[in-house]
Amino acid sequence: REISINRDNKNKISEIFSSVLLIKVGLMIISFLVLMSLVFAIPKFRNDWLIYYLTFGMVLRVATSTFHNGIYLGADVKAKEYGIELICKDGANSPETQIELMENFVTMGVDAFILGGTIDQKAIIPGIQALNDANIPVIATDTKPAGGKCELFVSFDNVLASEKAGNALIQLLKEKYGGEVPEGVILEITGDLRDVAQTLRHEGFRNAVNEEDYPQLTIAEGEGKWNADDDFKVTADLMTKYGDEVIGRFMHTDLMIPGIA
Repeated sequence: REISINRDNKNKISEIFSSVLLIKVGLMIISFLVLMSLVFAIPKFRNDWLIYYLTFGMVLRVATSTFHNGIYLGADVKAKEYGIELICKDGANSPETQIELMENFVTMGVDAFILGGTIDQKAIIPGIQALNDANIPVIATDTKPAGGKCELFVSFDNVLASEKAGNALIQLLKEKYGGEVPEGVILEITGDLRDVAQTLRHEGFRNAVNEEDYPQLTIAEGEGKWNADDDFKVTADLMTKYGDEVIGRFMHTDLMIPGIA
């Protein structure tokens, strides 16, 4: 209102803006002092006082993935427990988008960064290096970048997990067909072929299910690209081709379960 009244008086408008700015700065200082008082007044908080002033950046490979969203939810729980501000962004399955977001976090000056997976461990390197150059610690989950420095890498054994799944499939076939693995076709629906996780899961599955150990089997592959739509299409095509010969199906993620229908 004051600006409207004094719109022709530049000095008055400048005075109003300066007053507003001073008030905002004052409120920010007061809020900071209140936060400090609370932290140092409570013993549980006082012991780890530094972390209450930290901001972490995080970029997921793709937020629509149940698995990668779970990584975020776990990080968010811990961040809230320790009073850390966690800013999470969706990489939308694009290394280029992830790198852009990582560079934004460098500009923001976050205290640490968490990579919630990536579809291409080589393409993501420039983003990791940008964080390294800014002395921002990097933690990688699910997929380890092929270059740059990560302080910590957290994942699970894709090869072992898929090998166990393959062994379970063989056991189910034996139980269904009188103790023997019958002649037939096994469908292997992979993730995105650019993704190292796909390579590892393929390796693990083939350790257990392969045409050398089971020459009566034919293993037909299709690229499901980690999503239900592509999975359904490739599964439908393979079912059209092999029909009743199909006796089993292994998929690289439960996100592709709809293809079973």
